[in-house]
Amino acid sequence: MKNEQLIADLRKTLLQAKVLSDVLDAFFDLVEQQDLVGRSSAAKDKKLKQIVGFIVRTMLQDEKAQPKVLISHLKGTDFYHGMVQASGKFGQFLYFKDIDHGLVGLGSMAGPMVHTARFSVAETDKPTSGIIPPLGPERYTKH
Repeated sequence: MKNEQLIADLRKTLLQAKVLSDVLDAFFDLVEQQDLVGRSSAAKDKKLKQIVGFIVRTMLQDEKAQPKVLISHLKGTDFYHGMVQASGKFGQFLYFKDIDHGLVGLGSMAGPMVHTARFSVAETDKPTSGIIPPLGPERYTKH
């Protein structure tokens, strides 16, 4: 099916893209397929919600922001996607659970700039495990 190829292309783009807007373009190519919504269902994933929320707070440079994260799961795949809103900004995210890689895009109606952050997740068995804080604004690209 064409959508499965688009998902495979999106996964490859997510892992290899040097320009993060290419990942969003591939994601929107997939979104344009009519059955993406029909095949997706609302999902609850506490870990993914925490990760996306942390990334959004970091992008906004506002630790007190309370992002609203809506998660959908594409049936029969390891692909999750959704919307996020916080502090007057809105965006989307995508995540492949089996490879623990994803991307968050955040923008506003005030201008064409979309802030993007690609992420990967690694769980450890150490009691101090968690999300590693960002190393500064140079860790993000702006498109």
